[in-house]
Amino acid sequence: METFRSDATNAAYKLLTTVRFMEQGFNYDKSIEANENNKNGLVALKDVAERQNISKKYLEIIVKLLVQAKLVLGHSGKGGGYTLTRAPEDYNLREIIEAAEGTLAPVSCLQKDAPLCDRKDMCKTLPLWQEYYQLIDNFFESKTLSDLLKN
Repeated sequence: METFRSDATNAAYKLLTTVRFMEQGFNYDKSIEANENNKNGLVALKDVAERQNISKKYLEIIVKLLVQAKLVLGHSGKGGGYTLTRAPEDYNLREIIEAAEGTLAPVSCLQKDAPLCDRKDMCKTLPLWQEYYQLIDNFFESKTLSDLLKN
């Protein structure tokens, strides 16, 4: 049970950090203010780490996942940083969370490309998990990065 709590705590921290990075790192007013000497519109991880009081190393792990998912684009070199690949209103929170954390499916049998479960027809809890999954999937699908930036 302790391992589950620890894993859940780590997952929650990673999720919140990712959303905070996407929200604060690319909140254009704040990033411009924080990068006054960086006129190219790129967001430096160092600035986000300082502003959010998050480890830069930890942000590097998250950003790598976001780059792999093509949600952000990295620019290296002096004055480098990260930028969104599209407008904030074109990102839904589900895709950001899944890029950083993986599937939102609460049980393995509901994960994308999961093998067909032998117990599917007799599983008493499957309908509950399906309904729950649909609720959280729809919720995060309906929220955009732009919604976060407005708050």
